[in-house]
Amino acid sequence: MEAPWYFAQQGQRVGPVSSTQLKELAASGRLQPSDLVWKEGMAQWAAASEIKGLFPTATQAAAPETPPPLPVVSTGHVVDDSMQRLSQLLSQAGWHDLGKRSHVGIIFDLVGSRRFLFTKWNILVRRLQCLDRLGAEVVAREFEAITSKSKSLLWGSCFLLCIVAEQVDPALKQAITSDDFGVFGVVRLRGGGGNVLIADIENKRVHGKVPTLPFDVHKFTKQAKDILSQTFTKTQI
Repeated sequence: MEAPWYFAQQGQRVGPVSSTQLKELAASGRLQPSDLVWKEGMAQWAAASEIKGLFPTATQAAAPETPPPLPVVSTGHVVDDSMQRLSQLLSQAGWHDLGKRSHVGIIFDLVGSRRFLFTKWNILVRRLQCLDRLGAEVVAREFEAITSKSKSLLWGSCFLLCIVAEQVDPALKQAITSDDFGVFGVVRLRGGGGNVLIADIENKRVHGKVPTLPFDVHKFTKQAKDILSQTFTKTQI
């Protein structure tokens, strides 16, 4: 799967978006040649004008040679003390090998693992400034890709995808508060698969249905939801 892109505007990291979406943003003027862009595999942020095929040649020449620095870490993810707190709580709850790395080729702010009998579980956390429709579509595609790779006729693996957003686009609120998550859909865990939790920091809520069965799905989803609520909010639904 192609690595997603991130870009920076007004000191804030935006994304992830696909290559096609990045080109659409450039064509519409929402992405400027001087904006910084990054994806996994790049050593550092680069001006959008330096990405071949993103802008016409004339536009690239007009872009500044030295783009302003981005005041976040080089991976483009939001990082603060709350993420360290989240890592500590997950570790205390039995999740191991916690750290920022990629999972099936997709980079996350925090990845952890554990086992329940013969089933391997992963928890995947991504911190976003804002979860909007574009970001939700990208997350949904990534969720489907991870689910596909986790499935097995013999013994699949399972995962929890946790999105921590400073803000959630009002247009998405109805979708994410429904039991089936609307834009995401929930893939029931049979032969592997995943579930989604969304922490809405602004509104102090953690969205996501906790299935009654299987036992490990119920246990780990509820546990993660409680930890997200403890770390980022005071209320959960």
